[in-house]
Amino acid sequence: FHQGDIVAGEEGASGELTSTVGSCRWEFSVVPRSGWGPRERQQSTAGWLSALPIFEPHWQVLMAHGEATGWIEWGGARYEFAGAPAYSEKNWGGGFPKRWIWIQCNSFLSAAGTSVTAVGAERGLMQVENFTENVGLIGIHHAGEFYELNIKDSSIAWEASAWGRWKIEGRSDRYEAVVEASCAPEDGTLLRAPTADRGLAPFCKDSFAGNVRLRLWHRRGGRRGDLIVDLCSDDASGAVEVGGDLLEEGGVWRVEAEMSPVVRGLLGIAVDPIELLPDFLRPPGY
Repeated sequence: FHQGDIVAGEEGASGELTSTVGSCRWEFSVVPRSGWGPRERQQSTAGWLSALPIFEPHWQVLMAHGEATGWIEWGGARYEFAGAPAYSEKNWGGGFPKRWIWIQCNSFLSAAGTSVTAVGAERGLMQVENFTENVGLIGIHHAGEFYELNIKDSSIAWEASAWGRWKIEGRSDRYEAVVEASCAPEDGTLLRAPTADRGLAPFCKDSFAGNVRLRLWHRRGGRRGDLIVDLCSDDASGAVEVGGDLLEEGGVWRVEAEMSPVVRGLLGIAVDPIELLPDFLRPPGY
């Protein structure tokens, strides 16, 4: 259950970005339908190392899909909803990545309960100065199954413009996925995001009016096999984001992600070492 209100204030905020309304109030409840991972247990989005202060930022998907009911008052206008698609994630650390792209959609009316989250980012590692790596993943909940294409055991590549077009592809020994999105230029909203050296600054652009297409195949013999999923979002209801210097510098970002071999090896350990520790030695919240 979520309830609260907030009044706009520009004091101390960096960059020229003024609030569009003076206040906001809300009251709604959310019923979680999918976390991150199989139904049996919640998984860490970036592997067991994310419980430690290694990656920057420390990104976790808490709820890939839920249903929200209630209302939001935005600048005096009231919006009421029932069973609306809901999503929840968190970040913590010194600042957002150097640059990143993000696609999320859990609004496929022809396949209720299906959700996809796909991301590509140039992130820091262990707060080492001037050290970054390109990492990405695709996570899909569909028909009670969870399909994850993660840089630790899959090839991930993407191509995205500073605004308007996204494409993230993943391939493992068992599955292949392609997530594509588009958005009209006028639908993007500039937002502040945490940075390591500028505080909260205009650093990303979002829209919840993206068109998203999700495709997923089995792979057999090194080739695409049977098609598992081929879905398009309903009524331009996908979430899309661009952030960091990609937004500021423009152009097209083409990357084939490559994780540090040391980190890849640690994440590939079959047993989660932290689960072997007694409770009093585990990191908080683990």
